[in-house]
Parts: sequence; structure tokens; C-alpha cells
Amino acid sequence: MSHVWCDGLGNPSANALPKCQILRLNRCLRSMPRDMESGELRFGPLSVDWTRQNFSLHPERSPPLFWMDTLCIPVQPQHAALRTRAINQMASIYAAAVQVLVLDAELAQCATAGAPAAQLLARIVCSAWMGRSWTLQEGVLARECVFQFADAALDPVHAWCLGGARYSRARPSASATPIAFPRADDAAETAVYVALYNAFWDALHQDWKSSYRRDPPPRNWRSGLGGSKATGRDYHRNS
Repeated sequence: MSHVWCDGLGNPSANALPKCQILRLNRCLRSMPRDMESGELRFGPLSVDWTRQNFSLHPERSPPLFWMDTLCIPVQPQHAALRTRAINQMASIYAAAVQVLVLDAELAQCATAGAPAAQLLARIVCSAWMGRSWTLQEGVLARECVFQFADAALDPVHAWCLGGARYSRARPSASATPIAFPRADDAAETAVYVALYNAFWDALHQDWKSSYRRDPPPRNWRSGLGGSKATGRDYHRNS
């Protein structure tokens, strides 16, 4: 998890959070979009992920596993050396995570249902989380960055592209709601969406860490699902 401490999820005195916050985090984790790495199959009560050679109970039957600095980095003075070691390992932790859930207090107050995609992107790009170097580096390192809103968790990289919905293997979150993308005949709204998507994409340095492209070529019988990942033309900030 990635968050801004002043939003209320930090604790300088102990590796603990109020029970209500833990329950909220559990709800958020259970409603996240499925990650794009899973090769998961289900057999009865078991969930089998062949890509990781992992056998476990269905996610809804077992508690989700997560890492959060507030709970995992020691804060007591007697553990100063261990704290330093844990902080130095944060980059590798975020880089190795399957997904990083971004918790921003302002985004958590905004609903996605029926909202314009450009508005949601603007909220992400202008969020306190995006404006702090410490948290932004966690997003840059993350393979998949998911943003928690009031009613849904969004992964704009894998669910959206410059043309709107990506129509790929990306699975929506359990609480996903319809998003309003620009109409093809609305040049002004499309230009705003494209500029915001490019700003978001570039801020997270997606070009060097993702096989998904910001502007995938159209799907056809040759490309199939791969069309959403194949390299298309690049849009830059001045396009």
C-alpha cells in the first residue's frame, strides 16, 4: 500500500492502526481489480496460480496479504537500526509487489460512477499522493498501480488507453462502475483526456516498465488480445 502519512494512516508511536481502519483496508483489498500477472484457476475451494506455482484458498475465503509501512517499519527508538534497514528495502518491496494500492484522502471522497474519465485522471494527476516524491517513487516502481476511489479501485494503465477503455484482459474491480469517456466527435474533451492520460503515463514512467502501450493498435484477427499490448504510435505531452 502507498499513502501520504498526513492523510491519517500514519502512526509515529506504534506499528498499529485503529480497527476501523484495518477493516476499511481489508474491504479495499478485496475489491481491487485482479492483477494482470495471474494465471489463476479455481478447483473447488482452492485457487491455483500456475505462474507462481501457488496453491491457496479463494481470495474471498482467505485474508488478503499486504505490506504497509505503518505496520511493518519499526518506530521504537530501540529498533533504529532495524528501521533503517527496513526503509532501505522499501524500493525493492514496491518493485516486487504484484500490485500497489494507492490510498489518497481526496480520491477516497470522489465517486467514479458516471464521472468523466478526464475528471478522474485530473484528480489522480493533481492528488497529494502524486505531488510527493516519496509516494510517487512507489508508484514509479510499482508494476501495477491501483487508485482507490470512494466506490471503486481503478487501474488506468491496464483498463484505459488514449482511445478510452482498453478492452483487454484487464479485469475490473468488484465494485467497478461505468466511466464516461470522451465522445469521438468531441475534439476538445478528447484533447483534455489525451493530455491528462499522457501526463499520468509519463509520471509513472510506464514506457520502460509495462508491455502495455498508451495507444494500442486496433484489435483484429491477427493481433487478438495482443493488440492491447502491442506497440502503437506514441503520444507525447505536446501532441
